[in-house]
Amino acid sequence: MSARTYGDFDFIPEDMIPEAQLGLMFQPIDLTAHWRRCGLISDTIASFVAYAYTQRSLEDAPPRLTGISTVFQELLENAAKYSRKRESDIQVRVRHYARAVLLEVQNGASKKRARDFEAHVRKLMRADAAALDTMFIETLEASRENDYQSGIGLLLLLKDYDVKVGVRFVTEGRGARVTIRVVYMLDDVTGDAGERDAAPTSG
Repeated sequence: MSARTYGDFDFIPEDMIPEAQLGLMFQPIDLTAHWRRCGLISDTIASFVAYAYTQRSLEDAPPRLTGISTVFQELLENAAKYSRKRESDIQVRVRHYARAVLLEVQNGASKKRARDFEAHVRKLMRADAAALDTMFIETLEASRENDYQSGIGLLLLLKDYDVKVGVRFVTEGRGARVTIRVVYMLDDVTGDAGERDAAPTSG
């Protein structure tokens, strides 16, 4: 088994204790057969984090909080597209810290898809802002012919969002595990939630 890591994968140390965390697991076919589930899941995760700062609905929350949904949806759709559909799974981990949220999505892929995606990641991680803009235009042109393999999700995150991105590839048996981590900063978010909710009383 071999592992290759790119970008800011360990930007937040693994032993740093979060204020809140959750984990989920899906089969890729559950998402590709019903793409709207990606948006529903992403909104749920964004609401989970946002409620620590505001008791308003996600639609009325500050843009920095609603952006969590957009970022996570890109990760989830990317994992669903590149996964082996039946014999694999997609594992999600979300860790909320005081001023940041770590979004992690892991999926299984064939060796060929993992190799192709790894080459794409290497190119992205070496690119500066101007190169990312050029790659975005080129990818849009290419996606007109093959949208399923466009690879635009991770490119959009690096190009348009102030995030830390890391990717790890682990080769195992006949396939590979691909883990993408995105650290989304919340430094400029001010909350209106006030005191934490009281525990419900029985009786």
